[in-house]
Amino acid sequence: MHHWKASLQMAAIAIAIIFFVSSINYSLNSEENAAAHLLQQDYGSILVNVTDEAGRPLENVNVTIVGNTSYWLTRPNGTCFIDNLTADTYTIIAKKLGYKEGVGIAIVQVNMTNNTQLVLTAGMVYGAIRAAETLQPISNATIEISGNSLSGEIHLPAVLSSTDGSYIVKGVPIGEYDIEVNAFGYERSNKSIWIITVDDINWSDFELKYTYGIISGFILGETLLPIPEAEVFVYVNSVRHSVLTDIGGAYEIPNIPAGNYTVGASQEGYYEGFFSNVIVINGERTQNVNITLVSMPGRLFGTVTSGAILVYGATVEIIGTGLSASTGSQGSYSIEDVPTGTYTVITTAPGYEINSTYGVIIERGESHELNIVLIAKPGQLMGIIRSADTFAVVSGCNVTITGASESRHTLTNEQGQYVFAGLPPGNYTIVVRSSDFAPYIASGIVITAENVTQRDVYLELVKEALGGFISGMDLAHSLMALAFLITIVILGMAVYLRLKGLQYPEKPPAVFEEEEGEAEEEEEAEDE
Repeated sequence: MHHWKASLQMAAIAIAIIFFVSSINYSLNSEENAAAHLLQQDYGSILVNVTDEAGRPLENVNVTIVGNTSYWLTRPNGTCFIDNLTADTYTIIAKKLGYKEGVGIAIVQVNMTNNTQLVLTAGMVYGAIRAAETLQPISNATIEISGNSLSGEIHLPAVLSSTDGSYIVKGVPIGEYDIEVNAFGYERSNKSIWIITVDDINWSDFELKYTYGIISGFILGETLLPIPEAEVFVYVNSVRHSVLTDIGGAYEIPNIPAGNYTVGASQEGYYEGFFSNVIVINGERTQNVNITLVSMPGRLFGTVTSGAILVYGATVEIIGTGLSASTGSQGSYSIEDVPTGTYTVITTAPGYEINSTYGVIIERGESHELNIVLIAKPGQLMGIIRSADTFAVVSGCNVTITGASESRHTLTNEQGQYVFAGLPPGNYTIVVRSSDFAPYIASGIVITAENVTQRDVYLELVKEALGGFISGMDLAHSLMALAFLITIVILGMAVYLRLKGLQYPEKPPAVFEEEEGEAEEEEEAEDE
């Protein structure tokens, strides 16, 4: 019992302490709230932002509140701050000489700042910028307006003309101004204007003269059709100036100083073309510098095969052009200078079916690869030529086959292969020749229509002859040359002796003279 009473007393004491502390906190909070209430102000403010129609901030604008005798001036950023305003709705008026005043409504709340935007309108200047010679619009021309307004000197930010050459400048206050227009490649131009009222609209067009000359013309093909996106170029003091033609083949090269030039044009698939003695005069347009480009011919190339065999001696012809080529030992062909167009290609080879390929397209200046497969006719002979010493294949061998009604030749390819197709059935002889090997001849080779005859050949190297005593000749040829030389010497000596005898004839022998005297004496004796 004693312990329970003690616990109850302790609890009572704790409750009393908590209540006392709470009373103190309440008293303190009440005092703070009272102090805060005494410090609180029942006022708001307005931040006024003044610009012209173009959004440019206006400085030194006089801002007033209706019913209030005070005024405020805007800073360089176009703003002014009005504070200590009771919660209410206010009418704000902004005035500046040369502008129509701006009016706005501001609702002020306690402890808040109202942002109010005011716009002062003024006069407007607009127009178009064109080239004086052609009246073509000039884009990206710079238009600057400066002068004296009622409120002082003013320089408005520059504007650029649009793609159609037009421009517009808003917010020009009452005053006298100078408009200056600049465009690359044209002479500078300016004029003076007046803005009479805040609602004045001034229309000012400009026609600019070229400071340099312009070269213009068309780039055409052989058929006089325009060539779009061709590059047209001219060199000015070693500096290349170039433009691209439009879809109609037209071009214009501006800003070319006066002088005599050569204009060139190029396009993929065409040879370059040139136009010489192009006279350029400052401020004028040199027209009709037209260039005709000649298209480059194409090329057709490829290989002719039959199965795994490269076909030698096949003729590939482009119908309608008169152009053709024959395949080499590797079955390849190439036909140059093919005009642009779509063609049929015919391929023929002895012993093979004719191949026709349609719709072969040859582009300007491009190479078109066409690989052709031929079907061999029945009756085939094929084989591989090898060296008998090393068993290496021998390429470039000349292989000739002859029969009762057939005689053909071919070359072995890089794999040493040769093939004859479409041979009539019968017996044949082949002859194989190569510069480094002895000739090979084989007869009695039977060809049938049903089967492929395989005949491999092994060539013997040519035996080296004995060296001769004459440089570059073997012994046999050296002896032949020596014999020929001796014959020439003997013949020369015989001719010489014969000519010598004719030049100095010998006297008759004395015996003839004695016989002649005895005969005369016998005749005299008979007479007596």
